[in-house]
Amino acid sequence: MFSDSYKWLKISLPMAAMVAMCIYSGIAGPKLLPDFVDYLKEPARFDGQHLMVQFTQVKTYLGADRFVVQDIRGHRIEVEGRIPPGQEGCFISFEAEFKSPGYLILKDRWHIYARDTEKLVVSAVGLIGVAAFFLRRFRFNLRRLRFEDRF
Repeated sequence: MFSDSYKWLKISLPMAAMVAMCIYSGIAGPKLLPDFVDYLKEPARFDGQHLMVQFTQVKTYLGADRFVVQDIRGHRIEVEGRIPPGQEGCFISFEAEFKSPGYLILKDRWHIYARDTEKLVVSAVGLIGVAAFFLRRFRFNLRRLRFEDRF
């Protein structure tokens, strides 16, 4: 099992498991975690339900204690609650309670992701640096299909 003659098995079994998990999450995920459209289609069903809204973008303020958020799919919903002003375009995660007409009530726990673009740039520069040092030290052998030491 640990020799090179079973290399195809060591690669194909984990790949098949990952593909199966991706298919399962694509089928079961929307049923387990409804999005804003599902809440707005059947507001009476979800009335009073507590939910954790993750990584949505603050689009506009509608007053001192109301704002609109947009999820990654582009669906928008109003939120009643107070966050610091000037956060348009920032990403936020929060706990909320759904109310029947079609809006969320912000709970005590929320987090605004500040400077997320700068964090991504710093991470990308670090990743490129590690990849450059790796490729400088090792080369890929096409015959053996593995990385080998250059020296």
